[in-house]
Parts: sequence; C-alpha cells; structure tokens
Amino acid sequence: MLSPSPAHDYDLVVVGASFAGAACALAAAQYGLRVCVLERKAAGSGSPGGCRRAGGRG
Repeated sequence: MLSPSPAHDYDLVVVGASFAGAACALAAAQYGLRVCVLERKAAGSGSPGGCRRAGGRG
C-alpha cells in the first residue's frame, strides 16, 4: 500500500472550476481546508489545467 505524500494531501478535491466549483473551493479554503481544484480546460494563462492549491497554502 502506498503511503500518502504531503504534497498530495488534500481535505477536499473539487472537480470542475465552474462558478459553483470555484465558489466551493474558495469557501472551503477560507475555512482552512486544503483544497485541490481539477479542471480539464486550459487555464486563462494558456497553461494546461491541473491541480491548484487554494487559500495560499502552498
């Protein structure tokens, strides 16, 4: 069994960064949860979507 890595240890994973997903991630981060947002579309900066930490914790 694999042991969890601190680099991939989240309290909440939000799939989809639509308005509702982003609002959910922001609210959870404001409560101190470690949040990962997954989005399949490219980010506005032209970089591919992926996991981004919310709440300034990493």
